[in-house]
Amino acid sequence: MRNLTVFGDSRLQVNLEDGGAEKLVAIARDSDHNRVFFGSSLLRIYWIDLSSKIQQCMSLVDHLDTDGEPQSSNTIVDIEYVMEQEALVVGTQAGDLLLVNPSSLQVEVVGAVQGGVVSLAASPNGELLLVGTGLGQLLLMTQEWDLLYEMSVRNPLDSLGDGMRNGSLQASWRGDGKYFATLSADSNSATGRTSLKIWEKETGTLHASGESISCHQTSLTWCPGGARIATSSNRFKTHQPPVVNFFERNGLKKQIFEVVAPADATVTAMQWNIGGELLALSLKCSEWHGVQIWYCSNYHWYLKQEWRFMEGKEVRMMWDPEKPFCIMFWTVSGFMQIVNMCWKSAVIAEDTAFVVSGNELLITPFSVALVPPPMSYFKLKFLAPIKGVTFTNLDANGSVVAACLSNGCFSILQLPSLNTWHLLEGSEHDARIVKCSNKQFDSSLIRNLTFVGSASLVGATVSQNNNEVLVKYNLVFSENDSSEWDIEFMSEIVLEEPVIDIVSCPYRFSSDRHRVATYVQLQGGSIFPFHLGEGVELDYLGLSVMRLSSPSPWMQVVLKENIDATENVILGLDEHGKLQVGGIIISDECTTYTLHSSTASKRQKNIVHVLYTTRSDTLHVVSLHDLMYKDSITLCDVDKYSGLGPTTNGSDAGLDYGSKARKGKRPNDLKVLPLWERGASLITAVGGGDNAVILQTVRGNLETIYPRSLVLHAIANTLSEFHFKDALLLARRHHFDLNVVVDLIGVEKFSNLASEFVKQVGQMSLVTELVCALNNENVLETKYKNLSPLSTTVEKAEAGHIDAIHILDNKKVNINGLSKVEKVLSSIRGALEESGKTSPSKELCIITTLARAGSNELGQALQRVKQLRSAEIVGDCAESLQAMEKLSAETALKHLIWLTDAHTVFDAALGLYDLHLAAMVATHSQQDPKEFLPYLQRLEEMPAPLMRYSIDCRLGRYETALRNLAAGGDSYFEECLRLIKENPDLYLVGLGIFKQQRQRFVLLEAWGGYLLGEGKFEDAAAAFCACSQFQNALGAYRSGGLWRNAMIVAGRLSLTDKEVGKLAAEIREELQAMGKPAEAAEIAIEYCKDANGAIDLLIEARNWIEAVRLAYLYGRSELLDSKVKPAAIECAQASIVEFEEGLEKVGRYYTRHVAVHQRRLALTAKLKEEGQVKDLTDDDAASEISSNLSDMSVYTRGSARSSTMQTTSGISARSHLRKHKSQQKAHSGKIRAGSPGEELALIEHLRSLAVGDHTKKELISLMQVLLIFNHQDLAQLLQNTCSKFQMSQEHAFTKAEQTLKEEDDQKGSINHAQIMPSSKKQAIGHESGWGYEIFQVTD
Repeated sequence: MRNLTVFGDSRLQVNLEDGGAEKLVAIARDSDHNRVFFGSSLLRIYWIDLSSKIQQCMSLVDHLDTDGEPQSSNTIVDIEYVMEQEALVVGTQAGDLLLVNPSSLQVEVVGAVQGGVVSLAASPNGELLLVGTGLGQLLLMTQEWDLLYEMSVRNPLDSLGDGMRNGSLQASWRGDGKYFATLSADSNSATGRTSLKIWEKETGTLHASGESISCHQTSLTWCPGGARIATSSNRFKTHQPPVVNFFERNGLKKQIFEVVAPADATVTAMQWNIGGELLALSLKCSEWHGVQIWYCSNYHWYLKQEWRFMEGKEVRMMWDPEKPFCIMFWTVSGFMQIVNMCWKSAVIAEDTAFVVSGNELLITPFSVALVPPPMSYFKLKFLAPIKGVTFTNLDANGSVVAACLSNGCFSILQLPSLNTWHLLEGSEHDARIVKCSNKQFDSSLIRNLTFVGSASLVGATVSQNNNEVLVKYNLVFSENDSSEWDIEFMSEIVLEEPVIDIVSCPYRFSSDRHRVATYVQLQGGSIFPFHLGEGVELDYLGLSVMRLSSPSPWMQVVLKENIDATENVILGLDEHGKLQVGGIIISDECTTYTLHSSTASKRQKNIVHVLYTTRSDTLHVVSLHDLMYKDSITLCDVDKYSGLGPTTNGSDAGLDYGSKARKGKRPNDLKVLPLWERGASLITAVGGGDNAVILQTVRGNLETIYPRSLVLHAIANTLSEFHFKDALLLARRHHFDLNVVVDLIGVEKFSNLASEFVKQVGQMSLVTELVCALNNENVLETKYKNLSPLSTTVEKAEAGHIDAIHILDNKKVNINGLSKVEKVLSSIRGALEESGKTSPSKELCIITTLARAGSNELGQALQRVKQLRSAEIVGDCAESLQAMEKLSAETALKHLIWLTDAHTVFDAALGLYDLHLAAMVATHSQQDPKEFLPYLQRLEEMPAPLMRYSIDCRLGRYETALRNLAAGGDSYFEECLRLIKENPDLYLVGLGIFKQQRQRFVLLEAWGGYLLGEGKFEDAAAAFCACSQFQNALGAYRSGGLWRNAMIVAGRLSLTDKEVGKLAAEIREELQAMGKPAEAAEIAIEYCKDANGAIDLLIEARNWIEAVRLAYLYGRSELLDSKVKPAAIECAQASIVEFEEGLEKVGRYYTRHVAVHQRRLALTAKLKEEGQVKDLTDDDAASEISSNLSDMSVYTRGSARSSTMQTTSGISARSHLRKHKSQQKAHSGKIRAGSPGEELALIEHLRSLAVGDHTKKELISLMQVLLIFNHQDLAQLLQNTCSKFQMSQEHAFTKAEQTLKEEDDQKGSINHAQIMPSSKKQAIGHESGWGYEIFQVTD
């Protein structure tokens, strides 16, 4: 449902040298140099450079051998341009074939054909040339003029006469050049018939013959796609207009349509455009000559454009060989007109399609009915084919359709108001011709006819001086009939450039004359505003609003979605598919676009979304607000908008959205929809309360879809007005997750408005459906994240103003400690209970809210069922039952079982300790009676406490089970103790229940045993102490190495000195075995009085200072020379050796790390260059690659980057090391050469070599003792060696870590820790606070 609109019209005149005696008879086009060649009847060649408009001419008379015959008998028949040779092939009636080079003006006679040349037809690739002769022969020649073969198409034409010779043999190639078709007259001239034949190029054999047609066929053309061969036929005998026949390659007639023309008309020529979409006809009749352009859709042929020329101006046409919508007309007298056209949607206003089909206007209001083409809702008939149409709505005064006709007349028809168009179904209305009261004009020359307001028309035309003129007309009532319209010329403005498009700007009040009424786009892409003005003139502001990067014939203007409604947004689509919105290029492969509007006021619609299709067969839905305010963009992929920007200078800098969209679509990108059929185009998006998007397939049928982004926007708009029922029905109809109703408005606000929600919805089934759909997920952040509208407005009627409510700020599912489901269900349940009359559906809805709230509320639901059952049994609630229309407990229970798992309901019934209710649940849930009846009978036979205890144990409610069992008396204490031991969490509960000291002591002793088994020695000892089990407490303290607490308990047990000494000796050995020699030394000196053993233990603990102190304290100085001094010297020497070995390790590990890192970078660069991988970010992938390479390892780092964020989270090198540390433990701490994790393992190992604080304390103590024993040199060597190792280790680790950090920075990571090595060689020991200044680091 498209109309072919003219947006460019240029005219030229070929200056013939011999005036009226000379005629142009043939044409050829040179696309490379933008030239047009004409052959004249006086053997002249004219050509025009279309860029510079320079005209040249040359004569061929002097180059022909006439043999004494007069030249007047010879003329040019046809010409073809050979691109490879940059020359013209000219065929003459006398049979001459000439090769003309227009650049050098050289002419070469390449051959002569007997019988004369009738036609020329070059193959699609230009390598072959078909020459038709007057003797009925067809010659196939190469560019070197070698004859491949010749064949006879029909008998010689001598009997046909001179009038039948030219054009009596026509040829047309198929697009791929494998076949060609010929149309030739039969040898019997009396029949006047012509025959269609299809030939094979390779052999010249006849492939097929066309079906015989009784009428004379006058022209032939083969569609470039090869599907159809078109011929035209006259029907003079039947006094009917000519027809166009379509044949298949096998010669069978496929289709036919009647040409809109008088009965005496003849189709002189036909030609398909380069795309095979449009068919152009050249006609002549007694009154006029003309050109028509036809288009086929859904097996129906539409006449889309017609140009008429006065009688005597024989016109011919030719399509541009490269531009599919550019056609050239030329007359034999030398007039030439080049017309540029484009497809524009037939929906020009009010969601109504106005499809041009010859002299009929097919009207379909999509808001009323969806009528598939070629049918329509109703028709308007005009006296001649329509060239341009426009429409305006006068609201209560009806509507007006105005049209320019090809016969030069202007036609207007007034229709009733739009809200009564449903009464026009199937009707036909005739439009009358109107007159201009003050100026004569030819309406067929007017382009881009547009209504401005309700009574003015603006259009573009070309004046007699070949100037572009913008004209304005006003509608006036007819002098003869006040109910009819005429037009009155008002003003005109001469423009410097041709007009590309004119679009009327929507404004709210027609009396506002100071606002911009019209935008006019000129050829350079500049857009200028025009005012209506106070008088009759059309005010030209002269200031360009913006400049499009290229001329865009399909332009629209809408109001920006902003508070300032006077600010307008301009949309434009050019011939190459570049779509611009407000100066932002959003696609470079757009095919069609439309606008979706939401209901605003009666006078004005608020444009919300731009919808467009692409050559990649995708449908895009883009919010106009997102495009205008890029800072607020929340579309599916922020990267798509990274290049958006104004294009006032005509550059393509803003091109990003559409081009990136076709490269790859996110899986959850629901704003980009794939089209189900290739080539489908947008027709319209029905605005207002509807969200239907109508598309037309290539076949022509209409399809309606509902893009989810538009539906979600409609739901949001409905909720902004708090129309809950409409929103719920809209979401339900389009299969949206009903959580969207809650999430759009917000959990807190919805909970506050729950009563209003219940009141508006009314139907409990709808409320129940929402209750069943609720979950704790915010669907706007998950399922519909890429569809979420940015914001909506809520009209507060009580305040009388508009307040903006952001609907995406509800990201938390917990409100005041309650989950989303709990909060909403509680509010809905409260609203239902507070509402009016009780009904079965209402009670079932309440039960549903309880069941959906979880197992905690399931008991309340069963309580309501229990109340219904009690009422049925007792019979004292007859009034309540009558009010509830006798809702039975069985029905309620079945509903509850349907909502929840039957076993869960059965357990909940047991949890109420109601065995009859449990039996009822089991019965209705179809459980096996052999299983549940014996179980229930056993429970019924038990005492009440024991029954409840059994049920609680079954349900896992052990605390309640303990309390119920304890309530049965002391006789159940042992069972309670067993339950507590099986569930240790109940020890505290048991202590709270049992108050008798005997029972508490038993519990405490059992608890202490449990804690001892769990390794909680101190807690176990405390429990034993609480129940006076001191011997057990002593064992717990000893097991935990708590020797001080153990000795205290020994004192509490009143042990003898001998027993205490024995205990101390045992504890000393236990501590030494636990690796606590320092604490064992305290036991040895304080309780065992063993100074010698204590000093040995302190030496083992490397507590050198304390060992020396004790030796002097107890007068054992001989131990210094025999034990302490030798051990200190030995320890110092061993430490020096260890640090020296560590220094070598640091060097080896760092050197290996550098080599590994360089190899990884080299491998990554190589793979990127080969295009195999983008980055080695996965260990498994890197390992797989490394296994296929030799003598090189692959190292990689995992990168925790969120796929939904625009910026990459910063990950420091330390986080990589922590991650790798856990991996390294899993591999037994070994560094595997060549493994993917070797690089990180090396860095982690360098870090682990650092000197710890405990080691530093030991070194301080050791150096102090060495100084006391006058071993200064050894102490200095120890400090220097350790300092060198520490400096080397810190430097190597920092450099390795810094390498990873710099690499991350290059990839865009942030928030790294800055760790730089020290630039000075200082005494690291002194700097770290553990060494002495008297010892300096030496090299």
